[in-house]
Amino acid sequence: MSEIILKVIEIPQQHVGRGRAIVDPKIIEDAKWKPGQILELTHNKKTHVKLWPGSPEEYGTGIIKIDGMTRQNIGAGIGDNISIKSVEAAAAEQITLSPTEKLSIDEEQLHDVMITN
Repeated sequence: MSEIILKVIEIPQQHVGRGRAIVDPKIIEDAKWKPGQILELTHNKKTHVKLWPGSPEEYGTGIIKIDGMTRQNIGAGIGDNISIKSVEAAAAEQITLSPTEKLSIDEEQLHDVMITN
């Protein structure tokens, strides 16, 4: 099973902001996926999330629950159909952080905070 199309609905509040997608358990079973696997979600754009299984009542519904930030990242809305597939995750070689507002500490202090925490 490579690419699957599912209908987007809102994720429960306790899962918001956690980088999860709650998926129809039948899809997980058919694809032989495991919770925590990385999924690539595609609509107008792509993003990646961790797989979280839906409840038994959601078996066979063809739904995926994702939060607003994830929907925004892929350019999808509630009720849209999106494509999902499992992908292999690789360790990042480098990350770049960009503050959204002016920092009250200098670069050296920021470096120290990031390294020690």
